Amino acid sequence: MKEKAPFSNIEHQLDVWHKSTKINAKLSEAANMRGNHDLRKWKSAVRNHFWYSSRTCGGDIDVLKNKWTSILHHVTGTHEWFGGACDHGPINEVTKYLEPDSPPMEALRDIIMDRNLLRSFAYYTKFRHTGHLESFHNTLLMYASKRTSYKFENMKARVLLAAIDHNHHLHRKQATTSSGEQRYARKYSKRSNRWTAVPVKEKKTYSYLPVITALILHKRRIDQKGIKQPTVLSQEDPRRIAPYIAPIPPVQTHLIVSEQISRFQNTVKPV
Repeated sequence: MKEKAPFSNIEHQLDVWHKSTKINAKLSEAANMRGNHDLRKWKSAVRNHFWYSSRTCGGDIDVLKNKWTSILHHVTGTHEWFGGACDHGPINEVTKYLEPDSPPMEALRDIIMDRNLLRSFAYYTKFRHTGHLESFHNTLLMYASKRTSYKFENMKARVLLAAIDHNHHLHRKQATTSSGEQRYARKYSKRSNRWTAVPVKEKKTYSYLPVITALILHKRRIDQKGIKQPTVLSQEDPRRIAPYIAPIPPVQTHLIVSEQISRFQNTVKPV
């Protein structure tokens, strides 16, 4: 019986941010060629369309490919075609559409329909990215500043508090005005040299703090040892790591010194 390869049951997925960056690099290269300047205004839309296609494909690679290639209809001003239609609603202002047989359209078609690109889409059906992890790192800085040194127990507690904060407020809804309209804020991007509107989330509630406080007080009330008792270092404490790395046990210092002196004397020749 043939053995399975290691980790054959693991489904590999890649970060959509890295792929969208590569797509944007190809678009920039094509747009800088003579006659393709109209393609520059579509770079951001095509990049965002890849994110949207990965996020809404439902894990189906065929749906992902169909959504991705549908951008070729949209950029020419065709929003309904045989067997499909765009997912967006009414459009008020749009970028200048591309002519179907124009050089920038041909360059865009080569990028969208690239076989290697479409073959790699199997690793982007689950819409994986590190956005939430980066958001957690920003939250962690509020609890543990990089400019301050903490002991292991203090750092561990601060990381746990940051994790609770992040997970509790991760799925906050978008804030609304008094009239019920969704709130947005302006954000400037140095990379694209443009202003964008980002959703404003609801304020944090920290409703878990009374629960944590009650648990701390309860733990203190039932404690029989007292807070002044010496504590044992945990197994993962870095202070348990030896200050030196050696495969043999240490030798007393005076024996090492005497051995080095005797070795030196034996190597010195009389004048």
